Amino acid sequence: MGVEEIGRGMRKTRKPHQCYDCYTVIPAGAQAAFFVGKMDDRAYTLYFHPDCQKAGDSYRAHSYLPDYWDGVPPLMDEIIDSGEAEKEFARLRGNFPHVVCRFEMHEQKADIRLGETPCC
Repeated sequence: MGVEEIGRGMRKTRKPHQCYDCYTVIPAGAQAAFFVGKMDDRAYTLYFHPDCQKAGDSYRAHSYLPDYWDGVPPLMDEIIDSGEAEKEFARLRGNFPHVVCRFEMHEQKADIRLGETPCC
């Protein structure tokens, strides 16, 4: 059974949310894109930084799949799993520099948490 779209759009957040595509926080009071879906009789809402959503649309249209609302993984995971992360980051950096910076920041924080990079 696939995902049934209930709604999508833009809204101002009342509380912090995690961006689906880059895993960083969308602060309270910020504009966020959202997608509301239903699968297996359960509704859920995904939040995105507006530029992350646009970067995802651009990446998927360029790569393989323009309409991705039906069960596609987060953009950062897609790019890293593609095996061409540096090439794709370079391509996206021209139009979506903040998105690529959030991806890189998230990876650096993960490396620090895992003890792979000295923090000081």
